[in-house]
Amino acid sequence: MTEEKELNRIFVVEDDVDIQFIIEMALVEFGGFEVVICPDGNTLFNKLENSQPDLILLDVMLPDDDGPTIITKLKKDPAYADIPVIFATARVRGKDVQSYMDLGAIGVLSKPYEIEELCDQIRDMFHQS
Repeated sequence: MTEEKELNRIFVVEDDVDIQFIIEMALVEFGGFEVVICPDGNTLFNKLENSQPDLILLDVMLPDDDGPTIITKLKKDPAYADIPVIFATARVRGKDVQSYMDLGAIGVLSKPYEIEELCDQIRDMFHQS
């Protein structure tokens, strides 16, 4: 029997302050998760030096490196390669989703979020990975 993975700490890489607030509220209040907000890729990598999340929720469009660039850096670094990543984007056409999965994401969440379903969607993707 394999041990069930725990999902407690989620790093959210999102530059929009309103979306940061909504995601953090949903994940903390409804999911009971510990949430660390990173407004950009540089902040993410700085925070990864001190602690590791169980999952990264990664926006595709960011001010510095975009999501695909960030996941590529994560997957190349043995210290971070095994951290599951879920992309968040408004671009969810089939070929877009497939390209994100090909980069190593375990799933893609569609923006705008369905707040009531967000925690369950994240848990499902995490446990299926």
